[in-house]
This record gives sequence, C-alpha cells and structure tokens, in this order.
Amino acid sequence: MAKGCRKTQCSAKLQCEYTKSVRDQFNLLTKKYKVKMGKQESNRWGGGKKATEAENLQEELIAIEEDTNEKADEESRARQIVEDQDKGNRDVKAMKSMGETRERLGKKSEEKRRSGNQSMVFLEKAIETKQMMQKEEKRGRAGDTNCIFEAVGSQSATACCSV
Repeated sequence: MAKGCRKTQCSAKLQCEYTKSVRDQFNLLTKKYKVKMGKQESNRWGGGKKATEAENLQEELIAIEEDTNEKADEESRARQIVEDQDKGNRDVKAMKSMGETRERLGKKSEEKRRSGNQSMVFLEKAIETKQMMQKEEKRGRAGDTNCIFEAVGSQSATACCSV
C-alpha cells in the first residue's frame, strides 16, 4: 500500500510539473505570437498573407484565455464587494453590542482625561490630606505618651488612657 501511495504522489508531482511546463510553453508561444502579429500589423499596408490554421487556433486560445481572466476578475471583484459589506455589517453589530454593554454596566460616558493643571490640583490636595493625617497621628501619639506619664504618677493608667 505504501508503495502505491508513493507512486500516486510521484505521478501527481510529475503531472503538476507537466502542467506547469505546458503552461509556461503556452505563455511563451503566446508572447511570441503577439509580438509577431504586432509586427505584421505594422508592416501590412494593404494586402497580406492569410493566417495559417495554427495561427487561427492560437488566436482562439488567446481569446478564450482573456475571457476566462475577465470572468475570474469579475467574480473576485463581486466577492470582494460582498466581503466588504459583510465586514461593515460586522463592525456595526460589534459597535452596537459594545454600546449596549456600556449602557448595561452604567458607563455611558467614559471618564475624561485630566489636563496638567487639574492633575496638579489633585496632587496638591492629596499631599495636604496626607500631611493632615500625619499631624493627627503625631498628636495622637503625643497624647498617648502624656497619658502614660500621667498614669505612672497617679497609678490609674486605665482611667487616663481610655477614650
């Protein structure tokens, strides 16, 4: 079985290389034919040779190739338009659901960023409150130490320190 698989893989590879070589040969012949026909058109003034059967067949193949390329381009453009519309619809739907989520959470408007001046005012207030708290703590500690000294002298520490 494994050998058969290898043979089919080899034949597929050879077939792929064969079709590529045929495609390359066709493209080369087409270019040469177009150059030849361009020269003949410029050299023709009145009479001319009739096209051979090979040239007629080559002309037909070129016309078929151009038609298929045009159809493929039209299909890809149509597909791209549909994809763009779908993408736009998805974006609108995502924005709508995001708005609904914000409303549900009660965050209709986002907080605005503070300017530099507002930030400074906020920081100054924060420093002031911190300093006030530190002063209160120092007063409390100082009151505790006074209470301890009084307690030692009067032997009633519980009565003095209880608040």
